[in-house]
Amino acid sequence: MRIAKMSANVNLQNRGNEHFEIEIRVIRVIRTVLSILLIFNGLFRFLDHLNSLAVYDMIYSITTVVGGIFFMLWNSGVEKISVTVHDNSLYIKWAGRIRGEELMLKEIDYISLSKSEVEIRRAGVKRMNYRLDNLDVSQKRQVYDYFIRFSMENDILLERHFDTN
Repeated sequence: MRIAKMSANVNLQNRGNEHFEIEIRVIRVIRTVLSILLIFNGLFRFLDHLNSLAVYDMIYSITTVVGGIFFMLWNSGVEKISVTVHDNSLYIKWAGRIRGEELMLKEIDYISLSKSEVEIRRAGVKRMNYRLDNLDVSQKRQVYDYFIRFSMENDILLERHFDTN
């Protein structure tokens, strides 16, 4: 299983699309454990009430087993960080958020990196904060490296605040 992948087609004259994606391991493990607990809960409830099976017990057992399987297999992308650069925009889908956000490159004033977040300031629009709390050290390093390289390629001011926050 490939946890983090980083691919970039970088040519300053004809950049095309650049894509960066990380899957957060902690969220994936928690989701798998909770799914297995739901499945076992439904199976044990069914086996426990097998001799006096009521309609409620059957519905509860089937619902929890199906819910556990669905929760395990459903890939919503909530546990992923995905950044895609198009010709004049930056599309960011951060972990824990259902919808992504598209930022125009010309609107970005600067990018600020700290130990716990990535902040993107835009002219006249609210700033975007992306938390890094649930990433391990190597994944944080990949995010830092990506945004450092991105800001250099697009001539965007970059602030580093690793001693604070």
